[in-house]
Amino acid sequence: MKIFYTILLICAIGTTTYAQDVKLAKAQSATELLQAKNTGKYSFVFPTDITSSEIINAADYYKSFFTVQFTETTRTVKVTMTENTPENRRVILRFLASSRIQKVQVGDNQLLLHEFYDQYFN
Repeated sequence: MKIFYTILLICAIGTTTYAQDVKLAKAQSATELLQAKNTGKYSFVFPTDITSSEIINAADYYKSFFTVQFTETTRTVKVTMTENTPENRRVILRFLASSRIQKVQVGDNQLLLHEFYDQYFN
């Protein structure tokens, strides 16, 4: 019986230790996002555990939709749309997801990607 409880304890500790943490990108303010919707120029600050090579590799898939500039020191990702349409703005969500971003913070609000699209891109 001791073995059963030991195995159960190890599984419980392993589950909590290896739990997935949510990757959060910080966006511009709500006002700046509304302006960006007109200009097609967005800015995000990515977490430190997402590498520059991951960001650049993910951006390479979407060159026909937007360009991406990444500044390592500030962790800032600047996205400039080639054609500023709601459909092409949706592709930014795919870029964020492929960069392991799960939520976007706008001010004090943390939004899932689809919520972020509904409020600021659509």
